[in-house]
Amino acid sequence: MEQNLTFADLGLSEEILQALEKKGYGYPTRIQAEAIPEFLQWKDVIAKAPTGTGKTFAFGIPMIEHIDAESEDLQGLILAPTRELAIQICDELRGLLTYYKNIRVAVVYGGAKIEGQIKQLKAHPQIVVATPGRLMDHYKRHTISFDKVQTVVLDEADRMLDMGFFDDVTKIIEKVKNRRNLGLFSATISQEVMTVSWMYQRDEVEITVPADTDNRPDITQYSITCPPLEKIEMTSRLIRTLRLERTIVFCNTKVMCQRLRDDLVRMGLDADCIHGDIPQQKREKTMRTFKEGKLPILIATDVASRGIDVDDVDCVLVAIVGAAGLEASHAALTSNKRLALANKESLVVGGDLLMPLAQPGQLIPVDSEHSAIYQCYLGENPREAHCIWLTCSGGPFLRRMDLTGVTVEEASTHPRWKMGRKITVDSATLMNKALEVIEARWLFDIPPERIRVVIHPQSILHSGVAFEDGAVMAELGVPDMRTPIAVAMAWPERTESGAAALDFTKLKEPLTFEAPDLERFPQLKLAWEALEAGDSATIVLNAANEAAVAAFLDRKISFLGIGRACREALSGLVLPAPKSLSDIYAADREARSFVDSLIRSGRIS
Repeated sequence: MEQNLTFADLGLSEEILQALEKKGYGYPTRIQAEAIPEFLQWKDVIAKAPTGTGKTFAFGIPMIEHIDAESEDLQGLILAPTRELAIQICDELRGLLTYYKNIRVAVVYGGAKIEGQIKQLKAHPQIVVATPGRLMDHYKRHTISFDKVQTVVLDEADRMLDMGFFDDVTKIIEKVKNRRNLGLFSATISQEVMTVSWMYQRDEVEITVPADTDNRPDITQYSITCPPLEKIEMTSRLIRTLRLERTIVFCNTKVMCQRLRDDLVRMGLDADCIHGDIPQQKREKTMRTFKEGKLPILIATDVASRGIDVDDVDCVLVAIVGAAGLEASHAALTSNKRLALANKESLVVGGDLLMPLAQPGQLIPVDSEHSAIYQCYLGENPREAHCIWLTCSGGPFLRRMDLTGVTVEEASTHPRWKMGRKITVDSATLMNKALEVIEARWLFDIPPERIRVVIHPQSILHSGVAFEDGAVMAELGVPDMRTPIAVAMAWPERTESGAAALDFTKLKEPLTFEAPDLERFPQLKLAWEALEAGDSATIVLNAANEAAVAAFLDRKISFLGIGRACREALSGLVLPAPKSLSDIYAADREARSFVDSLIRSGRIS
């Protein structure tokens, strides 16, 4: 792209140029500079570009330029995976139409009354933005016609197809009989996107915009791990300490979302939330207020995790348990937002995809063990490390020799930490440490054979690094997650965390260390086996564990059945290395299905 290329150089109409000038846009982004000329020539386009790089204008501007304003026929169709993204696209297009009198845009999506949308369609919009399911509803009701549609665009195509809209999308494309071009825009190009391209695009132009500093805002990212019962307090502390002006907090349940909002409000913070139980009109108002800078804290489930571009967000905190946190983490990274990550599984299943997105110093771990290692590396050459030591409390069954009769209640109670049932069960099986081994491999770019685990029940020494000269550097402190969280969020400075300082003279018991018993806790050694196997093995391991733990908590299998299920999945499933988020989700689903079949057949009990 030429350095001084302007929108005027692209041969755009005066109306578009005036609208862009009014919005303060003088120069196109890379995706706009490359895609607009191709679209203007009616070319099919498949484009990969991170969220926040200007994809909406890349397809919206040429679509508007092609509209025959004298005709009231529908001529342009844009599909989006979520109602929030559909609304955002519609709003941006309306901004581009400021100086057009006869071009109208309508938006239709599920979760809203269809009567109001029918009224919009009766006004004869030339462009419609829609979610696939609701668009098909209108088509079946004969409230919309595709006869004159010339351009179809799929925005966030990978996410849309991964959400189960493949059949609806292909039906819609096939019903647009007079289509002249098809655009596929996405942050990643999954196999499903390639399939749609192969089926419907001809002589397509491929455009790739890398996720580098030239295409993303410069925002530092951090990784945070926090026990569930401390998350609300820590969220409040982080927002106040860092003086964050606009923050998005992601939660994995509606209940958690609402509770966090209520608690933050009681603490005197201005916060609101959006999730599936809130009426669509209220959700739209809340999102609009946040985007306008009038609401400092937005709490959301994953309805807002993909494709939503909010300028000037300071921090995205992902407080999601399990592999479900990957999407929100990826969305934050591709938007180059500061990421507060309370979700190790994001790296376990997607480390090879996520880590290349993080610039140096953008991702700082807060899990106490990984925070300790990070601090021990300061001022040192990582290549001179002999190995890293991850400490482990040993869980509730450290001294219990017979684990055959472990109950759900026993496995859900940790002697030191309150972490929620799933994480506590992982601690009891030592799978939490297995996941941390995998996480460490990505965080520190260290060979798996140089990652070691030691049992340290007192949880005073939080991990360390052994160097080639024999020196071992370790970080010690009271067992309080507020310390590593403060380290990460205030980096490179130190700040008050609320945790007490370690007083060696008041330690009530000696510090002890021992090797883990891999016979009683076989899940731990699966970490190295999965890393050695490569491809999708770590995805399979994590998914199998999540499915097996859920079955155990539902009293469908025994405590020891969790380990057997993980072993069977790891040995029985050999899946190719993922190249996209869609590939990760596919591997995750296959592993869960595999474990479910083992349980239904009685092979795992």
